[in-house]
Amino acid sequence: MNTVYFYKSQRSSILPMAIIMEFKSQIQSLKAYKAHRQQLADQVLNNQAIFPILMDYSLSNDARLGKPACWVLEYVCIAKLSWIHPYLKHFIDQLPFIENKSSKRCCAKICMLLCQRYFLDSDKSTIEALDKTDLASLVEINFDWLMNDEKVATKAYAMETLHLLGKVFIWVHPELKAILQKGIPNHTMAYKARAMHILNKI
Repeated sequence: MNTVYFYKSQRSSILPMAIIMEFKSQIQSLKAYKAHRQQLADQVLNNQAIFPILMDYSLSNDARLGKPACWVLEYVCIAKLSWIHPYLKHFIDQLPFIENKSSKRCCAKICMLLCQRYFLDSDKSTIEALDKTDLASLVEINFDWLMNDEKVATKAYAMETLHLLGKVFIWVHPELKAILQKGIPNHTMAYKARAMHILNKI
């Protein structure tokens, strides 16, 4: 994967190396507890200059860095989804190369949040940030997540995202319906419940 160093391309986002290295150390030592994730997310939310660095780390396939960074990125995007807008094309381009399943779950949720903001909220800044090529890429990526051996949560987010993307690409709903109907007998109750929820909306 070609790592894109976002913070190097934005003069306002360049931080002293000591701060960058300290943040990297905090990411690498982060535990999975929600409170710990939120604490580090709050640190980013209180200093937006750290966000491009977090983006870089989130796209790393070094699990010690990429996985915990994605945990934090998810929490930051829940609070400030617009912060990811300037980096969306790079983010979407790199999604197929993410290998860690926990990272995929976080990224799948971010994709769902973006599509909810785009389609349900008609948010102007999100609509401006995502063109039809970006949406088409999200269709492909989320179908891959839905059909591959991924976490149930990743598949659930992908279902929701694809249902929304079907508002633009008319072929998506029939394909999604067929995949869900085929998958229900072979998956967990959690998968079945979310799939039935989506099928009832198609």
